[in-house]
Amino acid sequence: MIPCMDRCWAKSLGDCAGPISGEHYVTAGLFEDDKVFIYGLDWCKDKPKQVGKKSLVKNVLCKSHNERLSILDDEAINAFEIFRREREFNAMRTEMKPRYWTVHKWYVNGPLLERWFLKTLIGLACEGDRKIGPDSTEAGQPSPDLVRIAYGLERFRGMAGLYTLASVGLNVNIRDRLEYVPMAHPECLPGGLFCFAGYFFIIHLGTGGLDPNFEIMLPGPKPFGGMSGRGVNVRPMRHMRAAKFGVHGRTSHAIQFKWPGESPLNGWPRMKVYIYKLTVDDGGAPCVHDGVWSLAICKPAIRSTAQKDNVILGFSGNDLYENNSLIYIAKVTLPLDGRKYFRDKYASRPDCIYEWDGRRFEFRPDARFHSSQDDLEHDVGTYPGYKRANVLLSEGKGNFRYFRDECPVEYKAEYPRLRNLIEGLGQGHRVNFESELQQELQEFMKKVWQVPFHYREPIIRQDPCRDSCSASDEEYAVGEC
Repeated sequence: MIPCMDRCWAKSLGDCAGPISGEHYVTAGLFEDDKVFIYGLDWCKDKPKQVGKKSLVKNVLCKSHNERLSILDDEAINAFEIFRREREFNAMRTEMKPRYWTVHKWYVNGPLLERWFLKTLIGLACEGDRKIGPDSTEAGQPSPDLVRIAYGLERFRGMAGLYTLASVGLNVNIRDRLEYVPMAHPECLPGGLFCFAGYFFIIHLGTGGLDPNFEIMLPGPKPFGGMSGRGVNVRPMRHMRAAKFGVHGRTSHAIQFKWPGESPLNGWPRMKVYIYKLTVDDGGAPCVHDGVWSLAICKPAIRSTAQKDNVILGFSGNDLYENNSLIYIAKVTLPLDGRKYFRDKYASRPDCIYEWDGRRFEFRPDARFHSSQDDLEHDVGTYPGYKRANVLLSEGKGNFRYFRDECPVEYKAEYPRLRNLIEGLGQGHRVNFESELQQELQEFMKKVWQVPFHYREPIIRQDPCRDSCSASDEEYAVGEC
């Protein structure tokens, strides 16, 4: 009998936990029906077979490693649904009168989809008779490098990675199927061809990649739905950035893929992200009250530069909560002048510690945070300009999560670059995030946003406070991803 952890194809990471769990051959959530057609596996090479989704499991990952790949399943489901919607959208506009269209766009996270194809290929080939990838030393198992790539700890080297097979004018025969053909090689599995919701992709594991000038015969559909040897010639395109679609001779819509570290895509919404560590979490900065998140005191550099739709992440300082956990994430919905915040409808909020008399800021007698003139100048600036009097608001359930010490999403084991950033955060700020860190941030934030809306207001002291801003109040990191 094979020991449980020896069956986990990610065992080279050295952190297996939990029993061996049933990993689906392919993500079950891709398919709407309980029964699906599968084609290209050892037991259905020549003709698709209809099977129940629940039966498509293979015991090749431990529970911990299986759960850590759920973000890839989420992105594959997102992409599959986008491809479905594109065909429906195309059909709808085809029935309309010709015109100049407002171009509709959908977005796909390229690295996550690429990693999904890799983990799916590994799952399909695991425990088979060929080594998975040219660097593997064991039949039926991937190399440690491929494992690290699947878990986002490394990137594909050279020209390895995800290729799209397409050409101008190619018709897409969309089906709720995932079809798979392994690439031929006598000793190892160099990659696989997938038909994914009607679109063709190759995940190639060799650093030499595929020659972009070499035409590949794209399989055509058999009468029963599988892939045959008759089709059209296409050229492989690594890390495709956009697929544009025309209706009545004019561009109608597009699917765009974001690849961090490469030139930004036209129309892809870039996010500026601010990151810092909190030394206290007492309801002052940030203040979460009556379903509204605000940053009105402390962190003047962030308050002076952050704009609408920027994202701020506040992590625990070393002496606050365990493991530098995430305390909150907030998307700025309204940057506001402090002169309005401190005297208008927000004036009853706990962090409204100053009064604006039309000319000067002064401490309110019942101020619950800070106490000295130095604090006032640190928070709002000096008379007469008060250049630091800026407030950031996040309103609405979809725009912030405030966990305090209860964040359910851990990051240190899965996202080492993010861990290093948080642990090493020092004076000043970092302007550029390297591409690998960008990718980790995107994955981490996606997981956090998936947590249902949550906030737990702290108990705020009612008597006047005599605290001051700490020396670390100017420490933060900022970058785009």
